[in-house]
Amino acid sequence: MHLSIATSAYAEERRLLLITKPDYKPSPLDKNELRRLFLGIPVYRKGERLIPLVNKSGDLCYQVFLQSILGMSQKRYERVLVSGFYRQGVRSPTVYTSQDNLLLDLKNKKLGISFLFDNDSGEEKNFNVVQEIWVSDTP
Repeated sequence: MHLSIATSAYAEERRLLLITKPDYKPSPLDKNELRRLFLGIPVYRKGERLIPLVNKSGDLCYQVFLQSILGMSQKRYERVLVSGFYRQGVRSPTVYTSQDNLLLDLKNKKLGISFLFDNDSGEEKNFNVVQEIWVSDTP
């Protein structure tokens, strides 16, 4: 499925960023590591397990993440998480419906990692951008 984002007669380019707290700068994740991380499967950097924080504060951001990064619908994602828990004891990532709470927790978790649109961060950009994980198409 292809998502396009239009804000007026012209589309605005948007970027989905993978972020951490300002002083934590892990190396970028490949697509497989990114999928595993947000499916609750351990991913490590320098021997330490990354902590995925799911940003569900904006529906569009969450849907782009699910469809373009994980390659699945919300319903399928939730089923995969539940199945992983019952089959292998895999804990689901923490989900945040408030971006303020997400960014606050991200700053307090040494190995926390999450995602958000570049223009959704407001005035305070007090986080480290690990990598760009998706860019919208522009006309």
